[in-house]
Amino acid sequence: MAPEIFQDDGVHSYYSDMWSFGCILYELATGKPPFYTSSLKDLVNMIQDNPTPTIPEFSDEFNDLLCKLLEKEPTCRPSWEELCNHPFWKGDPLKTLPMPEQPQFDEYLRGKGIDPEHFYA
Repeated sequence: MAPEIFQDDGVHSYYSDMWSFGCILYELATGKPPFYTSSLKDLVNMIQDNPTPTIPEFSDEFNDLLCKLLEKEPTCRPSWEELCNHPFWKGDPLKTLPMPEQPQFDEYLRGKGIDPEHFYA
């Protein structure tokens, strides 16, 4: 959930959806959410206070996009037009993104008699 949702005067908006999109992109890239802990109280504190994590093995454009989407202040997150015109989307950016390891899914595939290497190819 976006940081503003946890505030007393917080409201869900299009900009909190941008936050969620940033979380999804981060998790697709790394296999884990940008903020994670087993304690709800600690999670809320991390979302509200911790800096936006970057992914060093990814491009500057991708990390810039994540940083803008995971901006703590909702009024500073990109508009739809700004999102669509972000430099990350120029060219064919998704071809350069490595797929994160998925050991549990690989094991699931093996249990179904499917070779993970063949499945991903």
